[in-house]
Amino acid sequence: MTAFIDELKNRPGDEIAIVMGDFNFVPSNSDSSSLYHEVFIESGMDVSWRDLDIDITRRNSSRIFKPEAERIGHVIDHTMYDPSKVRAIDGDVIELDKPLSDHKPFWAHLELR
Repeated sequence: MTAFIDELKNRPGDEIAIVMGDFNFVPSNSDSSSLYHEVFIESGMDVSWRDLDIDITRRNSSRIFKPEAERIGHVIDHTMYDPSKVRAIDGDVIELDKPLSDHKPFWAHLELR
């Protein structure tokens, strides 16, 4: 993860980096801190969930086949970017009747600043 973040830091400052996928960390919140999320924040990136004001501590994006009690608060799939250059104006975790994998799809509608 740190090698990936270092690569992003070394990109020219006028570029806009948007990364998304299964990052295997639950973002830091008022109850707990995530080392990996904090490293992304220090590099100038954050998750789209913040712009969208979605309380992901009560949602999940993975562990589809586990009991509901073990899934809540387990959103580990993210869209991340520099909030000074990009803003999420819509997005969510997609709830499907039949899961396609052990992760739910997610999306974000982004606005470049």
